[in-house]
Order: sequence, then C-alpha cells, then structure tokens
Amino acid sequence: MGDKKRGQSQKSTDWSAFKYTVWPSGNGYEWKPALRPEPETNLRSAFATTNTDIWLVESEGKQKSRPYRPLEISDLHNRLAKLALSKSPEADVQSFANRYGLLGGAVRLYDPDKYPIDLQKKARIDQISEQMENRRAVLAKNASQPDDDILFKQLLADLNRAVDSYPHLKRPWFSGESLDFWLNMATELYVLIQVWHRVETNNKVLNDYGK
Repeated sequence: MGDKKRGQSQKSTDWSAFKYTVWPSGNGYEWKPALRPEPETNLRSAFATTNTDIWLVESEGKQKSRPYRPLEISDLHNRLAKLALSKSPEADVQSFANRYGLLGGAVRLYDPDKYPIDLQKKARIDQISEQMENRRAVLAKNASQPDDDILFKQLLADLNRAVDSYPHLKRPWFSGESLDFWLNMATELYVLIQVWHRVETNNKVLNDYGK
C-alpha cells in the first residue's frame, strides 16, 4: 500500500528547461591563420590556446541563421566525438561547425601582424591618462571644470595624438575557437562515451549472470 502511494506521488522529470536553441552562423565558418587571443584574455582558460596558428571564426555575409535544438538530435554527441578520430580534422571540424555552430568556447582574437602591441606607446597613453586623472582631481577640489582648464585640454590633445599613433587600439577583432580546443573537446567526449559503453556492457554481463 505504502509502495503504491509512493509510486503515485512520483512525477516524471521535466526536461523542457534544457531544450535550449542554438543559432549557428548562416554564413558558415572559416579558418583564420595567425590570429591570437586579445591581450586581456585569460590564457589559463580552457578556451584559450596559445600554441595554435589556426582559429575557426564566422565568415562574412548576410545569410540567416538556421536555429536548432541540440537535445533533439539523438546522435549529436557521437558526431562530435568522432572528430577526435578524423584524418582531416580541419575540414571535418569546419563542416560540423557550419551545420551546428561553435562549441561555446569562443575567445576574442586579433591579428598581431597587422596590429602589433607597442609597449612604449601603450606606456605613453597610460602615463597621459594618469596625468589627466590627477589633474581632474585637482580641478574638482577647486570646483573647476576640465573644459575650462588649459593644462587639461593640452593633456587631452596629447592623448588623442598618442591614440591615433597606436593602431593596435583600433584593431578589428574576431570571435573564434582554436582547432586544438575542438579536438580536445571531441577527445574528452569520445573517452566518456567509450567509458559509458564499457559500463553498459559490464552491467549487461552482470545482469545476465544474475539470471
């Protein structure tokens, strides 16, 4: 009697909250060589890889995205895991991304050859910025406005010139994932699936033995 009541009170699990939608780029993705993570990127992150020369980024275009729900594709995890065994990883990863999108570990990237970091110019900009903040604090104590202060306006002009002479600050940036990241994720998933299959096999053997 008690068991029956307990069985009746149990409710089925509601998975609707996990049925999220993914919107892959309608323009597809392409490999960009020689990109690097933005300087402020946490390079200890699992998403950022410093020793790679190829990144998967969104292609240019105006094609509409084709949304889908990952959990409604029963073998999507197997398709991703098989990339770990690919003999043509760049082509296969790109094909997978064009259909299903990125994995969700994109980092900000830029081209260091076209927009190199210049530490001297950066230091000069930081120095002027600090001087402006100090001057602003002095003016605030005297109830004066920066727009009326000759020294502050001169510092602002110096800052604008320093910024204009440092193209790195106006660099375009990309959002992408490295080939290493993709293969690492695929390999981890492949191992997990193999372990799960082994567990299922062992359980079946034990159940058969128990019969």
